[in-house]
Amino acid sequence: MQRIVQNVLSIPYKVRNDLPLLELARAGNSNAYDEFVLRYEGRIYALALGITGNDEDASAAIRDAFVWAYRSLQTLGAPQESPRSWLCRHAVRASLARVLARRRGGLQANAVAGPVESVGPDSA
Repeated sequence: MQRIVQNVLSIPYKVRNDLPLLELARAGNSNAYDEFVLRYEGRIYALALGITGNDEDASAAIRDAFVWAYRSLQTLGAPQESPRSWLCRHAVRASLARVLARRRGGLQANAVAGPVESVGPDSA
């Protein structure tokens, strides 16, 4: 965690808003994506927890949302809308999918939504 904080602090202050951060992340700067995650993980977790009602599903939903966001950056580029609303919309979808799967009996208490992968420029 300390490494992430130090790396984030090395990002110049003038690029500490969302769109430039995402453009830097798309260009391969993992520190920029770490900053984006740190900036929103608490808010997105609270949103997911409110929908799913439990820590496990909320954690899985935010993981899915951030993985989706990273992959989208690589294929689609930075969003044309607010990155926060872009991420929140997907977090809501991921949370609702977990709730529906649990209701249908598709998720066990300790199930993982899919293969756990490392994402980022260093995971190749």
